[in-house]
Amino acid sequence: MNYAQLLAAIGSAQVPGRLQELEQAINQPAPTIFGVSAAALIDAYSAAETAQRALNDLDVQLAQRSNDISFQDLYTAVLGLQPVVGDHCPACDTPLTGDYRALHNPYQKANDGLAGLRKLAELQARQRTAIATRNAASEALRMLLATFAQRVGATVQSPLPVQRYLADPGVDVQRAWWVDGFHPDETGKSLAQRAVDWATELEARDVASQVILNDRQGLINGRDRLNQARIGVTTLASNRQQTLQAIADARGRIAAFAAENAPLIQQVAEEAEAIARDTRIRNAYDQFLNLLRRYRTELPGTLMAGLNALTLELYNEFNVRDLDADKLSALYLPVTGEGRIELSFRGTPDARVDALQILSEGHVRCLGLSILLAKSLSIRAPVIVFDDAINAIDHEHRQGIREAIFESDRFGGTQIIVTCHSNEFIKDIQNHVASEHWAAYAFRHHSGNYHPRVLGNATTQSYLLNARAAVERGDDRAALGASRQALEMLSGKIWGWLGRCDQGLLTLKIAGSGAVPALRHLCEGIRAKLRGAPNFEHADKAPIIQALDHILGIPEQSLVWVYLNKGTHEEANREDFDVGVVELVVQTLESLSALQLRAR
Repeated sequence: MNYAQLLAAIGSAQVPGRLQELEQAINQPAPTIFGVSAAALIDAYSAAETAQRALNDLDVQLAQRSNDISFQDLYTAVLGLQPVVGDHCPACDTPLTGDYRALHNPYQKANDGLAGLRKLAELQARQRTAIATRNAASEALRMLLATFAQRVGATVQSPLPVQRYLADPGVDVQRAWWVDGFHPDETGKSLAQRAVDWATELEARDVASQVILNDRQGLINGRDRLNQARIGVTTLASNRQQTLQAIADARGRIAAFAAENAPLIQQVAEEAEAIARDTRIRNAYDQFLNLLRRYRTELPGTLMAGLNALTLELYNEFNVRDLDADKLSALYLPVTGEGRIELSFRGTPDARVDALQILSEGHVRCLGLSILLAKSLSIRAPVIVFDDAINAIDHEHRQGIREAIFESDRFGGTQIIVTCHSNEFIKDIQNHVASEHWAAYAFRHHSGNYHPRVLGNATTQSYLLNARAAVERGDDRAALGASRQALEMLSGKIWGWLGRCDQGLLTLKIAGSGAVPALRHLCEGIRAKLRGAPNFEHADKAPIIQALDHILGIPEQSLVWVYLNKGTHEEANREDFDVGVVELVVQTLESLSALQLRAR
């Protein structure tokens, strides 16, 4: 119960509570416990009656042997005189030894007679035991009746016969006195039976009285607890009053302290807010630091999972012009921060080495770029940014990187942003990627205003775009100059394609030792190779032959091939070009550039 309920239970003289109710109930007279048992009374009567019957049986048996009892007494008396009389007969004083002696020895006869009367002695012993048992049962019954009489307050002057019987049941130790109580009166019941019935009735009353007494003990316990609580409440009220006074005094002192130290308290409050803020920041930082550490630990495994095969494939494509023995046969990317990048070369496939210890700086950059590109493909990244990624990489490997990225289908759905200081690399990209797939921006130094100049698609390094632009503005000389560059690039591209298709062995005309084949001779060699390979089938084969037929159909000594073979130079008094032929050249080169040139 709560404090208010406790006060209500304790109550007072004006408003009595549970405590007053308990006091009133406890002050009522307690019921009497008689403590008599009908079963015990019946057992006592039965025990006395049984003991008496056993004694009666033994008395009958001894009465039947009364003569034996006389002889027993005689024999016992004779043996008792033997110490006194000695060796003479105790009756006639006749000597028992010598020439003149008694015919029979009386002592021997007495011993023999007692031996024959042993059964009688046993009966007499049992009789004495039975008398003791009967007397004990008689005494037990007497004490039980006396206790019964004492419990119920019975006297010889009591009005009821059963009460007077209990007070004086006629005890006589020499007889079976209890039998007097077995005689029925005019109602058919004896006094003993009435005593048993009364004991049964009192037993039932004792049960009810015991319940009341048990409840009474519970009431006493409850009263004692409430009295103890009343003492505690009184003490608490006194302490509470003292505490309230102490609190009031303390509040007064606190108010005075607060008024006197208001500026300092304000500073403390502000500092507490700052501490709480800093604590939140520190906790957040600790959590963030744990996340960073976990991320750092799990990052290698997250980044490198499942990238070995694709990374190896990209690396070998970047290094396609290396010796085959220097290409990778196996790659093992680490899955923990402590792991190392290990690899095996095709020349020594069983030797597993540390990549950072065996590769050059350029090859390490190629490997790193392979890993990043493999990761971007695995997560299907929509955008890839190359921020000067080819720095410290030689021209051959730049070409391999460009071909693997911009001339394959892997990154067909990816937007690629390239920042680069190498104009040649950008030029090669523009010439090997269709113009509708790229846009170029040039960042130049500022003009004094500290804002960089951005040139968007103002100029292009794509040979075909420059050729087409020259045709559109009617500059045939410039169109053929750009076309020569485009044809050189495309013929080299077609030759490389033939090599990937196992058709790269060409027969070429060369002017002399150390000379390079003329562009027309290279185109003728490519066409001859394609026409002379009937078993080589490819979708791009026929378009290439047709385009080369168009180009090579222009006479070698024509002004067009003069420009295609040796390029454009400042020359005065030249004939004008045939506009149709120039258009045919540009269109043919555009059709060649549109071919995919995939390996079979």
